[in-house]
Amino acid sequence: MYDGRPSSRFIANWIFSPEERRSSDIGSERIYTYADPATGLRVRCELISFEDFPAIEWVLRFRNDAKADTPIIEDVQSLDIDITSGQGDFILHRALGSDARKDDFAPINEHILPNMQVRLAPIGGRSSNRTRCLSSEDPNALNERRASG
Repeated sequence: MYDGRPSSRFIANWIFSPEERRSSDIGSERIYTYADPATGLRVRCELISFEDFPAIEWVLRFRNDAKADTPIIEDVQSLDIDITSGQGDFILHRALGSDARKDDFAPINEHILPNMQVRLAPIGGRSSNRTRCLSSEDPNALNERRASG
C-alpha cells in the first residue's frame, strides 16, 4: 500500500525501466525500477534467475529521491498475484519450512480450488518458519517462488 492505495491502482502511471545485467555463474540478473514522478519514490526489484534450478529470488529496495517525505508505504508483499486458468485446479508444490520439528521442510502438494486464497508467510520472524515454496516439473502446478531472508 502506498498512500492508502494498492499498487494496482497507480503503478501504470509510474515510470518503468527494465535492465538486464551480466549473467553470473549462477544465473542472470534483471532489475526493474518503478519511479513515481509525483513524489520521487523509486522501487527497485533486483531479480536473479538461476541456471541450474527452476527458481528465482528477488529483493525490493525503496528509495526516496525527493527532499520531502513520501506518502506512507505499508503492507509490502513479496508476491501478491491472481492466477486464472480455464484448465481446472492448480497444484501448489511447496514445503513446510522449519520450526525445529520432525517434519521440517516436508513436501506438500496442495490442491488450489477455484476462488481459493492461499497466503504463504513465515511466522516468528524467521524466513522459513512453517512455509517454504518449491518448484515442480508438473506443467499443471502452480509454482510460487519467494525470496528468502
